[in-house]
Amino acid sequence: MPEAAADADIEALKEFVAKARKSGGDKFSALRAEAEQALRALTGPVRIAVAGEFSAGKSTLVNILIGEDFAETGVMATDMPPVVFRHGDDSALSGGWWDQPDRRPSKEGDVEVLVNEKVDFITVDFPAAILNRVEIVDVPGLNSPTRDEAELIRAISWADAVIWCTNAVNSWRESERHTWSQLPAPLRANSILVVTHVDLPSIAKSVGRVASRMNKEAGKLFKGIVLLAAPKAVAAAPGGQIVDPAAWEESGGKALLEGIAEVVAGLKAERIRAGKAFVDERLAQAMAELEAMTSTTAPQVLSAWKSRATALSLKADGLDGEGFVALAADLLRDIGGMLSHLKGGNDRTAWLADEFTAAAGDATRLDGGKEAEAETAAMLLLQMGRELERDLA
Repeated sequence: MPEAAADADIEALKEFVAKARKSGGDKFSALRAEAEQALRALTGPVRIAVAGEFSAGKSTLVNILIGEDFAETGVMATDMPPVVFRHGDDSALSGGWWDQPDRRPSKEGDVEVLVNEKVDFITVDFPAAILNRVEIVDVPGLNSPTRDEAELIRAISWADAVIWCTNAVNSWRESERHTWSQLPAPLRANSILVVTHVDLPSIAKSVGRVASRMNKEAGKLFKGIVLLAAPKAVAAAPGGQIVDPAAWEESGGKALLEGIAEVVAGLKAERIRAGKAFVDERLAQAMAELEAMTSTTAPQVLSAWKSRATALSLKADGLDGEGFVALAADLLRDIGGMLSHLKGGNDRTAWLADEFTAAAGDATRLDGGKEAEAETAAMLLLQMGRELERDLA
C-alpha cells in the first residue's frame, strides 16, 4: 500500500532529522534541511490557490468549499492581501510576510488591523473538514490597477495547484491567458478551470455553447473544467453540509470536489514517490554514518586520546608554538566530538564534551607569545587528559 510505504519513509525521515540535529553537526546540515522539506511534503496538506480576475467569484467559491462566509469587516476587497485558509480546532487570524517566518496574531475577526499593517498575507485557522486535506489560498483579483501583479503571481506560485475562476459573462479573456502563461508549468498541470456565474439568465440559456468554447480554448491547459452555479451550490450545501445531492450535482459542486480530490490524490502520490526516492537514495549512507558516530565507546575515546596525545608530545620539539597550538586545538575539538557521540553517555560526559570543545576554542584564541601559547596549550592538554581519564577509565 502506498500509504504504508509513506508511513515507513516518514519514520525514516523523522529518525534522520532527530539524529542529525543532535549529533550530525555541520556535516549533515544541508541534507537535514532537505529531509525536513521532504517530511513536510509527506505530512503536510496540499496547498490550492483560488485565483482569477476581479469579480470572477473566487471568494464565493472559497466560502462554498469551507462552508462558511468569511466575515465582513469593512475592509475593501481591493485592500485585502491573499488569505490562506488552513485547518485549526479554533478560529484564529494571523498576518505574515513572505520574507519573515513569524506571524502576527490578531483578535478574531479583526482583519482590518492586519491589512493596515501591510501584511503580505492573512492566515485564517478554521475547523472545516476540507482543510484537513488542503490549504486554500484566496488570491485577490489580478486585473486590479491597485495591485502588484508580480506579487499576486508569487502568491499563486506558492501553491501546489490552482483553481482558476473565470466569469462566464466574458470567460477566458486574453488577459487571463497571458497571466496563466506566466505561472510555472508544474503548477498549471495541476489545475482546474471553474466557469462561474453560469446561473445568470443571460448565460443559463447558452451554457452549452459556453462549455463547448471553454473545452476548445482551454481544455488542454487544465486538468478539468467545471461550470459552477454558486447560488444553487450554496443552497444545496449550507454550512458545507450537502442537504440536496441532486441540486449539488446540478450546481457543479460535486464535479468541483471530485476534481479537487483527483488533483490532491495525484500530488500526494508524487510526494510519496519523491519521499521514497529520497530515503532510498540519499539517506541510507548518511544514516550509516550517523549510527557510527553515535556508537563511540569510552575505551575508543580513551585510546584515541592517548595515541594522539602521545604523538603530539613526540612532535612537540619539532613544532613552533603556533603549530603546536593548532594541533592541540584539533585534538581537543575531535575528542569533544567523540564524547558528544558517546554510546551510553550521561550528563557528566555531555559536560565533558562541552569542556573539551571550550578548551579547543581557548587554545585557538591564545595570544601571548609563541612559547607562552605552546605552554598554555600543553597545560590545557594535561588538565583535560586528567578529566578524561578520571571520568572514563
